[in-house]
Amino acid sequence: MGQQKHDVPDEPEDDGWDDDVPWADPQIQSDYEAALGRFLVAFNRIDNEVSQLISTVLHLSERVDLIEPMTIRTDFARKLQVLDLLTLAKHSGQLGEAPIEEMRKLAGERNVVAHGHFDQNPFDGDYQLKGKGRYSDYSAKRLDGLTQRCNEVWQKLRFVDACFHFEPLEVDDDGNIVPSSDAGSQTS
Repeated sequence: MGQQKHDVPDEPEDDGWDDDVPWADPQIQSDYEAALGRFLVAFNRIDNEVSQLISTVLHLSERVDLIEPMTIRTDFARKLQVLDLLTLAKHSGQLGEAPIEEMRKLAGERNVVAHGHFDQNPFDGDYQLKGKGRYSDYSAKRLDGLTQRCNEVWQKLRFVDACFHFEPLEVDDDGNIVPSSDAGSQTS
C-alpha cells in the first residue's frame, strides 16, 4: 500500500547539524549583559550627579543661563571640563574633592563597552569585545569591578553635593556642636 502523506518516517532526516557538538552556555552572554547593565546604570548615576553639581554651582554663581548648555546639551567629557573649571569659582564649595581623573578613566571604559560588539565563540563560549578595529577583554567580573569603582565615585560626589546643602558643623571647646563659623568664637 505505500506510505501515505500523514505517516511519519521511522528515521529522521539528516539536517546537517551534528547534535553532539558542544555549544556555549547561553548563560555566559546573559551574565555579561547583566554586568554591562549594572555598570552603565552606575555610570549614569555619576553623569547625573555631575550635572547636579554643575547646576548647583551655576545657581550659586548666579549664572542660571549656563545650566542647560553645560549640563543637558553637552557630553560627559565636556561636563568634566566644566566641573574642573568650576572648582575655581567663588561658590565651588567642596568641588575640589570630586574625583575628576577617575571619572575620565571610567568614561573611557564606558565608551569601549557601550559601543563595543560582544563577539562570542559559539562553541567554547570565549568572547571579546570588538570595537574600532581592536578587541578588548571585558569579563563580567571586570565589569563588576568597574561598577564598584563607579559606586565609590558616586558616593564621593554625593558627599560633595551634600556640602552645598548642609551647613558645616564643628565641636567647640565646650563639646557643643556649632556651625563651623562659630567654633572657637565662644569664650569660657
